[in-house]
Parts: sequence; structure tokens; C-alpha cells
Amino acid sequence: ALHLEQAALCLDRGCHVLVEKPLFWKEGLSRAQLATACKAVFDGADGRLGVNYPTACFTEPFLASCGSPAKLKTFALRYQTRGVYRDDAIAVDLLPHGFSLFLALGGGGEVSALDVTSTTHSWTAAMMVGPTQCQFDFVQDPDAAASVLSFEVDGQHASRVQTRRGNGFDVSLDVPGVADTPRSMVNPMTSSIRGAFE
Repeated sequence: ALHLEQAALCLDRGCHVLVEKPLFWKEGLSRAQLATACKAVFDGADGRLGVNYPTACFTEPFLASCGSPAKLKTFALRYQTRGVYRDDAIAVDLLPHGFSLFLALGGGGEVSALDVTSTTHSWTAAMMVGPTQCQFDFVQDPDAAASVLSFEVDGQHASRVQTRRGNGFDVSLDVPGVADTPRSMVNPMTSSIRGAFE
């Protein structure tokens, strides 16, 4: 709950705040309680609070390359990081990344037919979200050579390409079989900051 408490202190002092996901985490909250808590925080922030979900930044270059899906029938995301979370905690860390991209692409609805499998280093879920069949595959391995992110929308595959530059990365989106890719894009953190406060 530290992000929420620290954000509230800064907001009370008139600051703009960008926090890393999740905004807060409390066991046992119902959907209604969660919605009420989030509404209270964001209403009180008056446009000065943003939550960083950097994978949503892939929406614009994907749509520029492929166009909007007529109907989002299938969505899959695979994300391998060098993270240290284990078992179900992997989902707490990485599922917001998957859902932020899915929602930004126009997905949404009630979750049903949920099937989850987890191991020490991986967490996988298949589910229906509204009319869309979704698959999320997450792996956290601190010994992995690199972080790898790819996704598929109605059969069209796309993957993040990162090239180290100085202390950061240049990021692009590669969409195989589509001209003009990899498509350069704004750094995900910069995109999150702009999205939060513009």
C-alpha cells in the first residue's frame, strides 16, 4: 500500500505524481471496494496522478502498422523478464502490463473461463475477457540474458526490440510481414509520463 500512501501525501501538497504499478495492493478487496478506492484517489488528484503501465505504448505503433482490429477475437502476450518474483506474485508484477496493452487495443469485458498454471518461475493464464480469448505467459528469471516481450492480436505477431544506448534503450516494435517495421517509438517511460499528464 506504500505507493498509495506516499502518493496521497504528495497530492495533498499539490504535487503531480507518477507511480509505478500497482497503485496499491490490498488482499480481499471486492471489485466494488477497489473501484470506490480508485475513484476516490483519482477524483481527489484532479488530474495530477498517473500510474505507469508502459506496455500500453505499443498500441500506437501496432495500430499504425496493422490498423484497428475489426473485432478483437484473440490476444496473447508473452513477457520474460529478469525479475525476482515467484509463483503467483509473478502475475501481480506482470499482469498489469498485459492488461494495459489489451485494454488500450480496445479489449475489455467480464473475465470468464479462467485457467491458471504457475510454477516457481512462470505464470500462465488463459481466459475469456468479454468476447476475446486471451493468453498471458509470464516468466521471471534473474539469470536470463535479456527481457523479451511479444504479443499477438488476431493472429498478427509483434515484438518489442530494444537497443541499448547509453544508460537507456531505444525501443521499437517489429511486426513481421508488415512494411516499415521495426517502427521506432517513444521511450515507454516518456510515453507513460505524457499519457498521465497531457
